Amino acid sequence: FANPQSLKHFISIAKSCNAVVLSRASPAQKADIVTLIKKDDPSNITLSIGDGANDVPMISVADVGIGIFGKEGVNAAQAADFAIYQFKFIWDLVLYHGRFNYIRNS
Repeated sequence: FANPQSLKHFISIAKSCNAVVLSRASPAQKADIVTLIKKDDPSNITLSIGDGANDVPMISVADVGIGIFGKEGVNAAQAADFAIYQFKFIWDLVLYHGRFNYIRNS
């Protein structure tokens, strides 16, 4: 963002949302958005989901990265903290494994 006022406005909108979805953004722009959210409030936990090489920078910057094996290759899955074969498996990953991780850490 060239304009600091636009940046502040974007961050305030993003923080009021449950999720931020990016499309038609370059790999650097995706990583920048994750970095901006983390810098604004270090207590924010970021999760990035990607399925191709163009998502690797975003996955690397996020606190938790999920890579999906797919038509675009395995780059995202190799760079991620967790790798799955289909998008529908995110539900199981977050609810099942997330809950047990929460129980283990409490």
